[in-house]
This record gives sequence, structure tokens and C-alpha cells, in this order.
Amino acid sequence: MFVTKVNAAGTAVLFTTIVGGSGGDYAEAVAVNTTGSKIWIAGSTTSNNLPTANAFQAVSGGGGDALVMQFNGSGGLVFSSYYGGYLSDAAADIALDSAGNAHLVGSIWGGFFAKVNGQTYQNEYERMIGGQEAVGHGIALDSQNNIYITGEIRSATWPTVNPVQENCGSFDDWTCSTDAFVVKLPPAGDDLLFSTYLGGSTANGGSGTDIGRAIAVDGSGHIAVVGETFANDFPVANAAQGQKPGSNTMSAAFVTRLARQGAGYQVAFSTYLGDEGTDWATAVAMNNAGQVFVVGGTGSDTFPVAAAWQPQRGPGVCFSATSRNCYDAFIAQFTATGAMPFSTYWGGTDDDVAAGLALDSGGNLVVGGRTESLAFPVAGGGFQLNRGQGVEAFVVKASIGSTPPPPDLPNKVYLPLVVR
Repeated sequence: MFVTKVNAAGTAVLFTTIVGGSGGDYAEAVAVNTTGSKIWIAGSTTSNNLPTANAFQAVSGGGGDALVMQFNGSGGLVFSSYYGGYLSDAAADIALDSAGNAHLVGSIWGGFFAKVNGQTYQNEYERMIGGQEAVGHGIALDSQNNIYITGEIRSATWPTVNPVQENCGSFDDWTCSTDAFVVKLPPAGDDLLFSTYLGGSTANGGSGTDIGRAIAVDGSGHIAVVGETFANDFPVANAAQGQKPGSNTMSAAFVTRLARQGAGYQVAFSTYLGDEGTDWATAVAMNNAGQVFVVGGTGSDTFPVAAAWQPQRGPGVCFSATSRNCYDAFIAQFTATGAMPFSTYWGGTDDDVAAGLALDSGGNLVVGGRTESLAFPVAGGGFQLNRGQGVEAFVVKASIGSTPPPPDLPNKVYLPLVVR
């Protein structure tokens, strides 16, 4: 796996560090402190010789482990540790609190979240989420270091607190389908301040599966959560797209904003996002105006667009078990009340998916992802404008709003990428 730092203009690589062992090593998430002096990554490894430093677990537990690492601002490895036991374990996301401690979420024989001290590099705590029926996918922290987590759960006994949805979506009318969940916990992670299901059922032929992939919180404590749903009755409100598109075998992305109200939350808006193909959301960010930015992947020819940089899916047919539309990345913006002033495809002639995003201090959107396209849209100014071989990473930096930016985006580049 690699860690790369690029200058703010996107014109030069400041460093690239390649790290790993003899097995498969995968960085799933990154978090950086405000000065850029500490870079944390979380992910998974099957290597039994992963380079470790200041580790609280220096030896693999076997079966595949989560990993957590910290690099300095020049790319030097400061801390590296396995995290896991003899089963298959993985960290899916990471966030930093105001003291520089790292908070992880993922799966270790069920969902888990954990805190790693940013000074001593000790594991301060590990807590399970929902037992074997749950998996954690996304984590965020607010300015008070409260912890917000989303993921997936299949259980009728999930503990809810001030929920916006008290019960699970039903599966064949007698048990629970897989639902997304959203929880808020105090900094110690030892209590539920808010907990809710978020999902639909198997009604009208849908599978009822709903997965929360990513979560964000703004300065007022409002929450945005995104993911994918196969449910025809996913809970919608003030929706830009109120009905599930596509067939029952195709997922649609969902975007839900929960507005803080006292000790609880109310649904500000909740919407499907997609069309006739497979669509899913992978990452979300919010600004303090309550605007929600979401990215992901789409295989739809008629994905809903607005003020788009690229109004049509890139041409191409890809092959899995059968031929299908190649995926494009998408980038979309929602207002605090659920209107969608901006939405665009972003891709070329092969599979392209956006996997992460962040807002910088100037409110610019920075999007990262993967591309297999020879004709992925790049422009002058980036440090790598030509595709190499195999799968590559890409990064885009732009200011978006109700009107599209100029088509010649100056901060869009390829990066070499190793994937599963």
C-alpha cells in the first residue's frame, strides 16, 4: 500500500511512502491533523511481516488483521500496529479527536470501535457494536469529541435511544433484514446518546438490505449518513428522489441528513440517489451551512444530474459474470433541506469509482478514487496526466456549487494504485 502527499495545487508530489509486508496490505481510510504533521491510516493486512513501530500488537493474530499506522509530515513511519485476533479483522475508517487520538471502526468478529492514544500509541479501549450481527463502516467526531458511527446491523434487539426509526426493516415479515444504523456516543465510548435503525424491508420484492457506508457531522452536531439500499420502502423525507429506481437486484445510493433537536434528531431529508443501474455512495462531507456532499459509483445511464461537469456516463461496457455498464464516479451536493443543486458523473471508458472526499479550509472539495479508464478526464496542472498500467488512483480538487466550474480542472491527477 502507499501513502502520498500532494501539494495544495495538485502540481507536485511531496512524498510517497510504500509500506507493507509479503501479503496483502490495504489502506482503507486516512486522517490528518490540522498541521499536516501526523497522518494516520487504517486498513487491513494478511502479512505476517508487516513493519511495526511502537506497536501495541507487534504480531499478527492470524486470519487477517486490522492495521493502524501513523506517519510524520515527511512520510516517515512513526507508529504501526496490527489489530486483531485469529479471525478475519479489518478497520474501515478512522477519525481524529481534538487531542490527536485516533478512533477506528470496523469488524473484529462483529462491529467494533476503538481509541488509540496519539502520544503513547496504546490502545485505550475497544468496544463492540451489536455483536456478530453488526459491522461498522464509518466514523466521525464532533468538536466535543462525541463519536458518531454508521454501518450495518441485522438484529431485532439493537438498542435504540431517541430513534428516528425504532424498529428494523422486516425480512419476509418475520425477522429483520439488514439495516443501516446510526449511533452517537460520548468521548469515552461507554454510553449510547443516540441510536437508530435506518432502513427498509423486503416489501414489493426488495431484499431489504441497507448499509451505512460513511458518516459526517457538522459544527452544530447535525449528521449526514450515506450508503446503499435495496429496499423499496427505505425511509424518505423531503426527498429529491422519493422512489427507489432500478430493479430489485440493483442497489440505489441513499443520502440522509439528521438535524439535531435537543437530545435527539429529526430527519431533515432522506433520499434515494440513482437510476436503472447499480448505484452506491461511499463517502460524505458537510459544511457548517448544512450542505451535504456525497460521492460514490454509478452504473446508471440516466443518473440524476444537475449543473453537471459531465452530464453523461462515460462510454464503455465492462465484464463481471456478464457484460454490464462500466461504472463512473459521481459527485453530488445537497442543501440542508434536501434540494440537489449539483450532481455530475466523473469518469471515462472503464470502471471509475470515487472512494473518499474531504472539504479543505477554503471549502474546496477534494475527491479521491480509483480508475481503470484510458480516457479518464484529466487536465493541465496535475503531476501525472497519463495513465500507467492497471488500476490507478485519481484525485480531484474543485469548488462546486449551483454552477459548474470551468471544464479544464487544474487539480486532477492519476496516482498508481494497488487494489484487491
